[in-house]
This record gives sequence, structure tokens and C-alpha cells, in this order.
Amino acid sequence: MLVVRVLGPEDARIVNFEVVGLIPTDEIHESKHLMAFVQFLLAQNWRFSAGSLEMDTDGEVRVLVELPLGDNNLTPKQLRLILEILGRNGTELVTKGLRVLQTGSEEEKETSAGETPSIEQRLGLDDPETMKLFFQFKSMAETPAGRAQLMELKAQSGCPPLIVILVDAALQSAVPDEL
Repeated sequence: MLVVRVLGPEDARIVNFEVVGLIPTDEIHESKHLMAFVQFLLAQNWRFSAGSLEMDTDGEVRVLVELPLGDNNLTPKQLRLILEILGRNGTELVTKGLRVLQTGSEEEKETSAGETPSIEQRLGLDDPETMKLFFQFKSMAETPAGRAQLMELKAQSGCPPLIVILVDAALQSAVPDEL
């Protein structure tokens, strides 16, 4: 879910763009590799040129981009760049972060039974049917009615994480050139 918060007085505004809910907190709580995950978050923040990954004390993780606007206005190009950063950083969190929570390492490991499926494979991001679904969502996101339907779909209780990710990506890709 994308959350936008405006902080501060009119002449010293900071706008926070946050994506939350990409990794369920119970998956973090149940992991045997919490310290490795925290180290992963810190290392990612070191590598990112913009934006950050943050975790609060109850295990909720967010992808954050803070934009100090002061007394200026947000431009369409800034918004597009922020959404791209959120998407890139969120993808890193979901792919590598889930792997760290499950295995303790960012690297894929082989097991004696053969190759471990990657997070991308587990989520279906390499599946043609999943990509077809993404493009359908993207087409829906081009109209106000379609965007409303996507938001309703994403808000349903028990909505699979993959659907949430695909809906968010489709909605982010449908940001108009001019606001």
C-alpha cells in the first residue's frame, strides 16, 4: 500500500512516500534469520542512492522516500522518479529480503534435492501468466474506474501478496505525465 504523508508547516513541508505491507510482519516474527534481515536492511540503505528501507519495533517494514519541499510544489517528474525509486527499492525488499528471512542470505542456495526456487519464481514474477495479469492490471489503471477496481481488489482481506505487488506496480506505472 502506498501512503503519502505531508509533514511540517506550509513553508517547511516534507512529503513522505511510503510503501508498507510488502512483507507480512508474521513472516518477520517467525524468521530464524532476523539479525541477518536487519543487516540486509542496513546494507541496502548503504547501497541505495535514494530512499530507504525501515523496520519499526513491531516488525513492520516500509520503503520510504522523503522529499523536502519547503515552500515549493511537487513536479510530475519528481513524482515519477519517486515512484520509480519506491518500485525499485520495494522489488529489492521483496526478492532479496524474503530470501534473507528464509535462508539467512541474499544468495540463492542449492539443496540436496536440487535447486531452490528463487523468490521471483515463488512469487510468480517469471511466469508468463503473471506478466499477463500485470499488463491487464496496467490497462485497468489507465482509467479512473479501473484504478478504483484495483484499489478495491488490493484492499480485500486475504488478498495474496503477489496481487498487491502487481496492483501497486500497475498503479504506479499509470501516473500521468502531468498532474
